[in-house]
Amino acid sequence: MKPYIFSILFLLSVTISFSQSKEVVLDTVYKTAENTTLNLDLTNVGVVFEESPDDNIYFNYEIIFSRYSKGRRENVVNQSKIKMLQEKNLINLEMKNSSFLGFDYRFIFDEDTNSISWLTKNLKNETKNLLIKQKTKEQILQEIELSQENILNNYQKRNYIEYLKKKSFKLKKQIIQKFVIKVPKHVKIRLKATECNITINHKLTTSFVMNSFKGVFKFNQISGLNSRIIASKGIFEANNLQNTRLEFLDMYQVKIGDLFNTNVVSETSKIEIGEIGENVEIKDFSSKLYLYNFHKNFTKFELTGDYTELNLYKVRNTNFSMDVSGFNTALNMDGKKTSFGASTEKELTKILHKKRKESSPFLGNIDVILKNGILNIK
Repeated sequence: MKPYIFSILFLLSVTISFSQSKEVVLDTVYKTAENTTLNLDLTNVGVVFEESPDDNIYFNYEIIFSRYSKGRRENVVNQSKIKMLQEKNLINLEMKNSSFLGFDYRFIFDEDTNSISWLTKNLKNETKNLLIKQKTKEQILQEIELSQENILNNYQKRNYIEYLKKKSFKLKKQIIQKFVIKVPKHVKIRLKATECNITINHKLTTSFVMNSFKGVFKFNQISGLNSRIIASKGIFEANNLQNTRLEFLDMYQVKIGDLFNTNVVSETSKIEIGEIGENVEIKDFSSKLYLYNFHKNFTKFELTGDYTELNLYKVRNTNFSMDVSGFNTALNMDGKKTSFGASTEKELTKILHKKRKESSPFLGNIDVILKNGILNIK
């Protein structure tokens, strides 16, 4: 009888050791001053930034395991390499996760099927559709809010505790990562990110600088002076951008609600902007640009494109002036295609000239130089 009892105790101990458990990887607080800068170097990391309730920066990173042995949990936690250092008003965080944790940076990973949630899988499918209809700024903002990556992140944030209690989570071999950094508004952020999933929910009113490669990046608002974003081979979404220099290279998807006082340099990217505000300039090579609307006070917009596909909407119904020049350029308007200039010509050809209506308030001027490109007026 005793061996049987020992067997039961052994089985109970095994069941308990493989049940749900939490490992705290990072839980640190730093005091800040008025001119504090947070310098981040992240690889294979998923993190949500929120506004701090006080003048401290809070770092909290935990991993929830379901049906992982203690040894396996320790192995996973040790795959996160973290270095932290504070030097006067500079706080440095270097964090490099393994490819395993990086694959899981969208927070849900099912090791049995070696796949992430279908919500993130469908992200590529939804962007395959050609964009042919005009969208309002509000529609772009709604798409950003309800994008599939954001649905997944918000789901985990809102229902984090409830999700952990679900039978489906308990019975599968899964892990959930939850990494939150709370930053005071006055702190400047310098971010280097490689294959990361970054969401910044609060409004950035101080200078923000980011250099990223691959990954998914979501912002509420960036308005600090001298802000700069360099991003390549990823997904970028923002509700509002001001006072920022943007550099996009091979971006799979860029969605911006509205844009003010900003210079954009882009190459081979897909970019949607809900509304163009004042003092916006774009220089592009071989991208697809969808500029849906212009703010009533945009005053002046300049675009120089080479091998660019530029999509403008209902320009004849809006009271601004427009000049478009180029060579070896196609104009699609009213169901007709017209070609302008030959590729051997050096001088620009006037493609389109639109005068403003004298009887209505003047909105501004659009000045476009388009070489070897396509202009779609819809």
